[in-house]
Amino acid sequence: MKYFSIWRSAVSSLILLLCIVGGANAKDGHPANSHPLPYGDNWECDRGYRQKNKSCIAVEVPAHAYLSAYGRSWDCDRGFHKESESCVAITVPVNGYLDKSAFHGWRCEIGFRKQDGQCAAVHVPANAYPTYESHGRGWKCERGFREMDNACLAVKVPANGHPVYEVYGNGWACLRGFKEDGDRCVAVNLPANAFLTEKGDDWECARGYKADRDTCSPIKLPQHAHLDNSGNGWECDSGYREKSGRCDQSW
Repeated sequence: MKYFSIWRSAVSSLILLLCIVGGANAKDGHPANSHPLPYGDNWECDRGYRQKNKSCIAVEVPAHAYLSAYGRSWDCDRGFHKESESCVAITVPVNGYLDKSAFHGWRCEIGFRKQDGQCAAVHVPANAYPTYESHGRGWKCERGFREMDNACLAVKVPANGHPVYEVYGNGWACLRGFKEDGDRCVAVNLPANAFLTEKGDDWECARGYKADRDTCSPIKLPQHAHLDNSGNGWECDSGYREKSGRCDQSW
């Protein structure tokens, strides 16, 4: 009986020890091909493996591909694009070049544009230059010329004018102090006490004056009034209100 009690006590101690060790392993354990994180009880898969449920499975990298920066997925090599679970070679047409940012992975060289999966030459007329734009004609007129009927025609700039780059319009604008009148640039008739507008093709009255047809007339301030923010009108002082062209005291 004495030996039986000793044996039962030893077995109980062994079972308790196994439970403690087992519990510690369940807490600190992590699946194969993984490593514990430096904080908490979490873990993450090693590079080249990805988590699936509570295990780490190998990332299957197809031909012409490489592991991504974090090693959880893959990207295709230059010159290939992802298609399902493989990397397929990008077919670059003649006069094209690889470009990862492009929709199909390639763009046309300057002077060519995408057309039916190929790079067709852009016909650039005289006095024009090719552009990188995928839309439009693929070319623009040189300065001093304007687009008309698929050609670049010389802009006839009148006296006191200068050529402009705008696609629309007549291809020229008047110098400051002149305004457009048909196909001419005529001088702006600047009255006394006026100045040119910011655009330079018209005039405004100076502060303290108001436009009166083709002149600038001085503003006559009634008693208890002052010039408004524009400087071309007036308003009543505080405590007064406008009535019939004068400022009456408000009650």
